[in-house]
Amino acid sequence: MDKNTVLVRKKGGRAFKYDQTFMRQVVSDYLTSEEGWGTVAKRFNVTSHQVRHWVSKFSSDIVSPTLLEEEVMSPEEKKELDAIIKKNQELQKQLQQANMQIVGLQTLIDVAEDMLKIDIRKKPGSKQSKK
Repeated sequence: MDKNTVLVRKKGGRAFKYDQTFMRQVVSDYLTSEEGWGTVAKRFNVTSHQVRHWVSKFSSDIVSPTLLEEEVMSPEEKKELDAIIKKNQELQKQLQQANMQIVGLQTLIDVAEDMLKIDIRKKPGSKQSKK
């Protein structure tokens, strides 16, 4: 057994080997998600007690992704990231407006079909008329 492997003893005396990399991955997943001990434990097939123990043991060793991002990024990269974030927000607004327009047009078609008593939308599977 190498020095990175840790024995964890469950009730009943059976010992399970967990690599420190695995334990740190579980802790990192717990810290970066908004899920509880139990949910993370189920995902990694360990007990919630183990997750709690590992978090208390390794949480100080794990760097937050946002903290790491700020330390590694150069000023040019930060500007580029800000531009990407701004572009993303603009595209989200455009998508929202397009979705609202689609809803409006669908409503217009629904009203026209009711008032005129004709089918405007093409039915699925229907064939185009030949001219």
